Amino acid sequence: MRKKINQLAKGITEEKRPLIRFASPQIEVFLACGGQSSGEILLSSENGVPFRGLAYADDDRIEIQQNAFAGVSASVSFIVHGETVSENTQLEGTFSFVTNGGDLRLPYQIHFGQLISGLSAAPATIAELGELAEKRPESMLGLFESPQFTEMPFLKDDSLRSLYLSLRRSPDRRLALEEFLVACGAKKPLKLSVDREPQ
Repeated sequence: MRKKINQLAKGITEEKRPLIRFASPQIEVFLACGGQSSGEILLSSENGVPFRGLAYADDDRIEIQQNAFAGVSASVSFIVHGETVSENTQLEGTFSFVTNGGDLRLPYQIHFGQLISGLSAAPATIAELGELAEKRPESMLGLFESPQFTEMPFLKDDSLRSLYLSLRRSPDRRLALEEFLVACGAKKPLKLSVDREPQ
C-alpha cells in the first residue's frame, strides 16, 4: 500500500498497456511513376485499452497527412509522391509508431511501374479493363491505385465509382482490385462445386 502511495505521489499511475496490432503485416503499393497514390494504415487495440501515438515515415517521398492518432482503433493516412521517381524503382523501408503501448514498426514496399501518360493509353471499356488485368496484372494494379483511374469512362456509373472509392481504402490492394474486377464484370467470379454423391 505504501508503495502505491509513493508511486501516486511521484505521479506514477498504474495504467494497462494497449496491445496494438496492424490490420496488415506490411504495406505494399504499386504506383505509376510520375503520379501519386494514397494509402491508409489501420491500427486497433486487441485488449480494448485506448492508445495514442505519433507516426513517422523514413522516406521524404511518403507524406503522412496527420501523424497523431488516438483511440481503440485509428487510421493513419499517407500519400506516396512519385513525381520524380524513375520507372521500375522500388522503395523499401518502415513506418515508425511511437505509442503508449511501445514503439512499433510496419514495413512497406512501394513499386513504381510504367508511367501512363494519358487516357488513350488506359482502358476505355470494361472489356479492355479485363484484357489489361489478364495480360499485364502489375500495370493494372498500378492504374487501379493511380488518381487517373477515377477518370475512366466506366466510373461515370455512380455505383461503380462508390464501390471503387470504398475498395481503395482496403489494406489489401490486390484483393480490392480482384473484387472490383468481378463486381464490374471485367472478370468472371471463381466458382466452386461440391460432389454431393455419397462416397
